[in-house]
Amino acid sequence: MSDTEIIQENSYLTLHYRITLNSGEGKGQVFIDTFVDRPATIQLGAEQWISAMEKHLYGHKVGDEFSFELNEAFGQHNAELVKSVSKSELESGSTEDNPLFEPGEMIQFNADDGASYAGIIQEVGEDYVILDFNHPFAGKNLKVDVKILGVL
Repeated sequence: MSDTEIIQENSYLTLHYRITLNSGEGKGQVFIDTFVDRPATIQLGAEQWISAMEKHLYGHKVGDEFSFELNEAFGQHNAELVKSVSKSELESGSTEDNPLFEPGEMIQFNADDGASYAGIIQEVGEDYVILDFNHPFAGKNLKVDVKILGVL
């Protein structure tokens, strides 16, 4: 990899990055941190990162260290994506044996129509579970710290 290459569309990158929640409940919580382990290698334009994140990389080069904020990069929280689902439907479609239903946990299940869904448990009732099918970062602001290690 060249150390003089400027990052542009379709570049291959080796980089360290950290994504931190920058608003609301859990502010300051780190979700991904490659600085503590091995760096990541990605190709821009290959949908490995969302475009809102990729655009902040363009124009940088090897050795650059920078941070940027993303405000609602995963869209606004949509109340229509919070649904009540029967426990029996979740149990029959669960990808786990004997699933436990606890608030804050993510559950993946197959619906009767064959589609696969993942949601975060918000509330557990006697015979129902309230699930939030929004992306976990929907409505949240994120801070991304980056160090470019290689560009091709």
